[in-house]
Amino acid sequence: MEDSRTRDPALRRLVGWLLDDASQLPLAITAGVLLAVGFPLSAWIGPWLEIEPVTAAGQVMIWASLACGAVHGLQAAWESVRELTPSIDMLMVVGAGLAAGIGHPEEGALLLFLFTLAGALEIRAMAKARDAVARLKRLMPKNAIVKRGDEWQPVDPEDLVPGDVVLIRPGETIPADGRVLAGHSNVDQSTLTGESLPRTIEPADDVFAGTLNQTGAIEAQVIRPVGESSLQKILTLVLEAQERRQPIQRVIDRVSTPYTVSVFAVALIAFLGFMYVWPQLAVSEAAYRAITLLVVASPCALIISTPTATLCALSRTARAGVLVKGGDALERLASVRKVALDKTGTLTTGQIEVTHVEPIAASNIDSLLEVAYAAEQRS
Repeated sequence: MEDSRTRDPALRRLVGWLLDDASQLPLAITAGVLLAVGFPLSAWIGPWLEIEPVTAAGQVMIWASLACGAVHGLQAAWESVRELTPSIDMLMVVGAGLAAGIGHPEEGALLLFLFTLAGALEIRAMAKARDAVARLKRLMPKNAIVKRGDEWQPVDPEDLVPGDVVLIRPGETIPADGRVLAGHSNVDQSTLTGESLPRTIEPADDVFAGTLNQTGAIEAQVIRPVGESSLQKILTLVLEAQERRQPIQRVIDRVSTPYTVSVFAVALIAFLGFMYVWPQLAVSEAAYRAITLLVVASPCALIISTPTATLCALSRTARAGVLVKGGDALERLASVRKVALDKTGTLTTGQIEVTHVEPIAASNIDSLLEVAYAAEQRS
């Protein structure tokens, strides 16, 4: 009884891991390796050497690859059946299962391997995009110093309301959008504007959450809550960009159910046609041709490539500090031929450095550089 109780939680953890999104990449890699090793063993090496165990081992690997690839495919297909909305996922799973059923498990395993790999890449891209959002969130300070009566008290920035007066010391991040009441300072706003040079602020100037106060202490009055700050708007834009689907994806989503039903119907008609129009064909041959039609008619390439490429691009641009408002904007970038940049810091760093020296009427370059260095070392 004790062993049974010990095994059950382990089994539940294993099943939970298999059905979790995190298992897609390990399963895809496993399925790919098993198929890459198993197919040559069963199709070429075993028959050529005439060693039956080698051929059998290859077949076992192919079926194991099919099983690894089917885990998440069956889960997606079951959700489609439960919701009574036939989907492209169900189309691919049924095609792979039928291919295996008529004696071609390697083709079903290859299809499910690609399906699982595409899902794993999409999840990985989404995780990187979430990391980029998390890095943006870390720009916000963990606390703020607010004036309560005659005293300054530390509070959570989320508790700030319009009208609160906050103290921002040199080296601190501004906790909320506000207007300067007292003090002069320089503020690094590169997190919002990309501008590499700090901005000088004085009373009546506006300051923004997530920017860095550099030189002097200032008092500022909060003009909007943290949830409505400029940085929060950037976070919202990034999240919306990740969730916005490209036009071709929206079309696929809209026609997914009728298209899937149509492909199933056409494949069935093709099977019956091969059976009755060419009665000399065996049932397995007619079924194989109908299944080939079913698999080929599935828009796997669009489903696999479009979301993965879009999410990878959004993740990469977010890490570089560039906001792209969805996949449709990325598509429009393909037609861009000219780009105008309005300020330093967009493509340049704003950090001037000497790359080479061209002396004019100077015989000693070393002496010239010593004089220049002496003049500039405190600049």
